[in-house]
Amino acid sequence: TCPNCGGTIAVKAAGYSVSVGCQHCGALLDVAHPDVAVIEQYEGAMQDLPIPLGRRGTLLDTEWEAIGALARSDGDVDWTETLLFNPYAGYRWLVLSEGEWTFGTMLIDRPTGSGGAALWRGARYTQDYDPAPTTTTRVIGEFYWRVRAGDEVSAATYSHGDELLSAEWSADEVNWTHLVPVPGATVKQAFR
Repeated sequence: TCPNCGGTIAVKAAGYSVSVGCQHCGALLDVAHPDVAVIEQYEGAMQDLPIPLGRRGTLLDTEWEAIGALARSDGDVDWTETLLFNPYAGYRWLVLSEGEWTFGTMLIDRPTGSGGAALWRGARYTQDYDPAPTTTTRVIGEFYWRVRAGDEVSAATYSHGDELLSAEWSADEVNWTHLVPVPGATVKQAFR
């Protein structure tokens, strides 16, 4: 139960998630500790999510459940990243930026290259803009790492046709994600 409001919380990816947001009051909880300590209170955190947490939908032939959402900004553009989970397929991202949806898969086989280009699986991706600081402005739901509003990373995107590679890095890690466009009608049909 949530120590802030007493509501019952269901952890969808037990054993993997280290933080979870209470769907009743929006408190962000640390589930890595047995006492589930409240980290920070987020008022209105459940409002205006593009896909409600707990909603299930079939996208790209796999059923996913929306388990977390991040609002992020690079100072020019604001967007929402919804964390999807399937116990057999793992985690994926559904990103809504400027009215366009993309489906993201975290990369294990990292791209190579430098000087404004990245090479991945035989394709050359061109850098879209100079690296920019990206700030997480809102957090709700559960995640496989500790995340909070105010977290900042450097980020850049690389494009090859309509596909994107997104690179994010901080002092201690680098993450790459492959993003493909998904029509809004497809997302709407999948998640109703």
